[in-house]
Amino acid sequence: MAQFYATINSGRRATTTKTGHKTTGLDATVNGWNKGVRVLARYNEEKQRDEFFIYQTSGSNGQTADKLIKHIK
Repeated sequence: MAQFYATINSGRRATTTKTGHKTTGLDATVNGWNKGVRVLARYNEEKQRDEFFIYQTSGSNGQTADKLIKHIK
């Protein structure tokens, strides 16, 4: 069974889903041209919990490195 489950809907087509497991996690990115967000979902084996890392990106333009804006434990 999947540890993580993601959905995305563009409003024009059916909803798409993806799964991630404890060993692989899940990596999702949504971009505009100059800004975007990236969410990494990871399972912390040591602490036995899900953790999420939210980054601001420079979007599809890709001019700067991602910046961590929130770590949810």
